[in-house]
Formats: sequence, C-alpha cells, structure tokens
Amino acid sequence: MDSTVEKIKELFLSFSKSGITGIDKLPQAGSERHYYRIHSSAGTFIATYGANLKENETFIYFSDHFRKKQLATPEIFCINAGKNIYIQEDFGNVSLLNKLEEDGFSTDVYNLYKKSLQQLVRLQVKGHE
Repeated sequence: MDSTVEKIKELFLSFSKSGITGIDKLPQAGSERHYYRIHSSAGTFIATYGANLKENETFIYFSDHFRKKQLATPEIFCINAGKNIYIQEDFGNVSLLNKLEEDGFSTDVYNLYKKSLQQLVRLQVKGHE
C-alpha cells in the first residue's frame, strides 16, 4: 500500500480513536498537494500531503490566524512531525462550481456567488487585521 496512506493512517490514529473505515484519494486541484478523504466512525476528515514544507507552514499559519478571527476556514486537528501531512476538518464535497454545473445560471446559484464574494471580502478585511 502507498506509504503516504500508511502515514496518514498513523497520524489520524494518533489524533482520533475512531476506526478508519476508508480513505479516498481526491482529485488534485491546481497545486502539488494531495488530498485524501478519511472515513471514520466519527465522520469524515481531510488529510493533506504536501512535499513543499514552506507552503504547508504558510497554509497552517494562515489557517490558524483565520480561525482565530472566526472566519470560515477548516480547522487543522493535527500535523505530523515532518509537517508534510496534516488532518483537517472536512467541509464536504459540494463546490460552487458543482452547483453551477447542476443548476445552471439560476437565482439560487447567483445568490451563492454573492455570498461567496461577501465571505471572500470578509476574509480579506478581517484576515488583514
């Protein structure tokens, strides 16, 4: 089995006593990071593997900063010693693009776009504080 998946399992079990019922590799989306959805009796979690330690450290720093500002960013539950794998909150698998593809240019999708832009502005302003 993939050694990354084994390391993810090891890290997850150090954080949670819930048994892992499955791990799915998610499609990459514009970066070198690899994402995995962990299924457990406690719910689902996202494991991230990234070889670029500076990028990981930056993401972890900003994630912590944004959470302290009560902005909608996933909580990071644990990080391995090498800082190349971390387990974070799973916000689900439906994206704004999914909604657009499913519903087309509807009023509901337009309202979701407006909400997302408002949250992006909030992230920029509150995150800068």
